[in-house]
Amino acid sequence: MAEKDVAGSFAPEEINCPVCRENGSESEVELLSESQTNMTYLPYIGKGGKQHIHDSNIFSKEYECSNGHKWADRESGKCWCGWKGKILGPTRIIRKL
Repeated sequence: MAEKDVAGSFAPEEINCPVCRENGSESEVELLSESQTNMTYLPYIGKGGKQHIHDSNIFSKEYECSNGHKWADRESGKCWCGWKGKILGPTRIIRKL
């Protein structure tokens, strides 16, 4: 998630095309779609009274750059205790126009 600035607004997230970055090229990136699964999860209070949030929903974003590369980023929830949701693979290239 993007960091908040001093005024409390979210700073824009820096998104770069993985293929263009690897090739040393520059491109503009467009967010094509954004989605998430909607599985129920219940936070619980662990030892010491600390709340745990083990949310295994998957958040996905699909992008396309001005050079025709299209890819998706996916991530799952994590908790302060070190728990991580489903292990998802690295950014994957869907297609190149």
